[in-house]
Amino acid sequence: MRRSFIMGTLLSSVAFVGGANAAEMAVVISNGNYETLRDDRAATRAHSGAVQIFSGSGYDVLEDTDLDRLAIQQMLARLDSVVDELQGIVVLCAGQFVNDGQQTWFLPTDFEGDSALDVAFNAVPLQLFLDFAARHPGRAVIALAPSTSTVDWQDGLSGGVAVGNVPQGVLLMAGPRSAITDELQSMMARGATVASALEDVDSDITVQGFVSPDWGLGAEAAASSAPENLMDMLAEQALWVATESAGKADDYRAFLRQFPNGTFAELARSRLRGLEDSTPAPKPAPERTEPTPQQIETALRLTRKQRSEIQADLTLLGHDTRGVDGIFGRGSRTAIAEWQKSAGFEATGYLTADQVTILDRQAERRRDTINAEDRRFWQLTGQSGQVDDLRLYLDRYPNGLYAAQAREQLAAINAESRAEEDRAAWESASAANTAEAYREYLRRFEDGLFADVARARLAAIEREETDDSAAIAAEERMNLNRGSRLAIETALATRGFRVGQIDGEFDAATRRAIADFQASKGLAATGYIDPATFRALLLG
Repeated sequence: MRRSFIMGTLLSSVAFVGGANAAEMAVVISNGNYETLRDDRAATRAHSGAVQIFSGSGYDVLEDTDLDRLAIQQMLARLDSVVDELQGIVVLCAGQFVNDGQQTWFLPTDFEGDSALDVAFNAVPLQLFLDFAARHPGRAVIALAPSTSTVDWQDGLSGGVAVGNVPQGVLLMAGPRSAITDELQSMMARGATVASALEDVDSDITVQGFVSPDWGLGAEAAASSAPENLMDMLAEQALWVATESAGKADDYRAFLRQFPNGTFAELARSRLRGLEDSTPAPKPAPERTEPTPQQIETALRLTRKQRSEIQADLTLLGHDTRGVDGIFGRGSRTAIAEWQKSAGFEATGYLTADQVTILDRQAERRRDTINAEDRRFWQLTGQSGQVDDLRLYLDRYPNGLYAAQAREQLAAINAESRAEEDRAAWESASAANTAEAYREYLRRFEDGLFADVARARLAAIEREETDDSAAIAAEERMNLNRGSRLAIETALATRGFRVGQIDGEFDAATRRAIADFQASKGLAATGYIDPATFRALLLG
């Protein structure tokens, strides 16, 4: 195993708060289906299991598979809107990576190219994820599961992960996907700390960065008196070492003014009592600090569903939360503050239990008012069942109480009207009984009531037209002029065949007369003049 991480050197009485709650988030991205690079479908197949590792421990999870560059940017923008509200963050990225020995880039599914320029413009710098993690020192893990790359990289690039400096307070792990997920699962185990889980870390996993001996990811790995962040802890420790070295009462008093409830506060008071009068002063009562609005809301342990309901209530009351997704980002905090101000509360942007109840009641009253207006408008409009009234109702209440009913009625009316148009069009096409008439009907009513019959008749007409092609060609080769046509019509009429008007034009009546004559002479009844028909007709 190759390790490059710093074990915390704080006293054993100092602990990090571990475990997941509503203010901790995991970001999981699994890229396996690349457009030009070699696919790693196993990464996407394992995605749901990786998500379950975090969601099962109560983490809020931002997750997706096979993201292109734009989709990754959108996810990072979403993370940026909420990251400052979090208590901790874990990022897991599986897919193709490339590095130049110091920097590493995560490849989106639409990545193309093999040069440093292609990487600079089309890949996602790992530094973006590290910067997010650095905003929560001591409570941040970046886990990378690189696929095996088959790209012949240029400009000194190579596939995989290489990281120069890891931000203070951030733990970075990189290794095979299965080993990384197993290691994260170990960190989530009941009572486990990150340090204990890393004691037997898989030899294929590289670890860099900070590991506190008391910090754990899982719900049961917790301690009770940690400073709010790593920098406070380090500052208290440094001041305590200086105070102990001096050993003066004034220094101990200065330490207690700076850290009245710190890890070493009781020990400092003990040292101070020993330096003051022989009669120890009464132990001062511990200072009681009022919880912050954020701490009050965190104590409510609101589920994602409850936060979604709160966002829906705020939206209903006219306060834009910029989405109903169960994540309180900047938009939700602004909406909460606006509502608090309108309701006469201090506009902190964080809710109390009483405020949640009041907000819900206000929203319920607003729903009742909207529903009552909805019902009255339906009675005035859509209840008539008329097309214009139904459309008028849907214009005002597209998602109203009766919207589904109004759409069903409109669909039925439109279907009936369409059926009437269908029948009328068919009657017209059938009366004409021509190929063009049937084609026009099918153009308008491709799936109409008479579509199958129209197709059958059209096919029959087209077959007839195909069968007549030889007869037509034979007549055209005779080059009959108008005089010849008048003679043919006259001869047919003399023999008692109904040719219609004798005008030198072979219309439908003339064609029927020719066919009848041909049949009477035992000739092919095509309705078109050929040499045999011409001789039989004019020469007797």
